[in-house]
Parts: sequence; structure tokens; C-alpha cells
Amino acid sequence: MRYVTVFFLTAALFAFPLFFSNTIAQSLRFTFFDDAGDTVLDYKTGLLWQKSHSSTLYYWREALSYCEALSVTINKNQIPITITNWRLPDIKELRSIIDTNYYNPAIDTNFFPNTSTNYFYSSTTRIVNDYQFGDAWTVTFQTGQTNWAVKDYNKYYARCVTQPPTIAQ
Repeated sequence: MRYVTVFFLTAALFAFPLFFSNTIAQSLRFTFFDDAGDTVLDYKTGLLWQKSHSSTLYYWREALSYCEALSVTINKNQIPITITNWRLPDIKELRSIIDTNYYNPAIDTNFFPNTSTNYFYSSTTRIVNDYQFGDAWTVTFQTGQTNWAVKDYNKYYARCVTQPPTIAQ
């Protein structure tokens, strides 16, 4: 019995710092880029994200167009900046903001509040063979799962991404 107790205590002592350090690392990963907190900078990937996703569900081509047409004016250090080079993220980028420390939604809601648990489109096409490429890769933030959907049949949300603008000092 003594060995079992020592084993569990030792396991707990090793597991706690691993969990705790992962939580700290994840919380230091994002920061609000602009003064009002409408955009989120991801230190790990260097990408700038919309804090809020689209309020409308779109077919895939509409989601692409939504992001390409997006124009957001932010204030950075009280200097107004208009960002117009938004795009729909590829599947790798979209998956990068999944946080499995959270569930329903599987994303850090400190930085991405009110995230729907529905599916989100990525710009990545799923290629089945040389003749069939009408699907797009998607992510659900309920669980963080990746799936695919027929582009012209399913309507999902869009969360746009861009490179952060260069700020003159």
C-alpha cells in the first residue's frame, strides 16, 4: 500500500507542473493587438485574428469573399490603422487556435469570446481524386475536431486572419 501511495503522489507532483506550465504557456500565447481589443495577435504563429467571427453562416465561396472584403479600422497606440488584407485561414492556421484545455468551445474564450460551437470553414480544399474537389476542410470549436464539408451545400462561419500591420515608431 505504501508503494501505491508514493506512486500516486509522485505522479501527481510531476503531472501538476506539466499541466500548469501548459496552461501558462497557452495564456501567454495570445494578446490583444489593438487598443480596443478587436483583433488578437497569436505569438506562436505571428498571425492576426478577428476576435469575433462572422455573424452570418456562409457557403465556402461566400466565406472566402467575406474575408477578402473585410475592412477593419483599429487604433494601435491611438493611431488609426485600416486593415484590408484579410483572408480565410487554411486548415493548419484554423486548427492552430484550437485549445483542448477548453471544451464547448475548444478555444481560449478570454481572447475569442462568444465563439460558436458550429463549424468554421478553412480555405483548404479537400481533394479526393483528380476529378473530385468540391469539399473544404472545417473545424468545429465545440470539440476542436477537423472535418470536411461540401462547399456548395453547407453553410458555416468564417473567422478571418491576416499578417499584423507594420507600425511605424
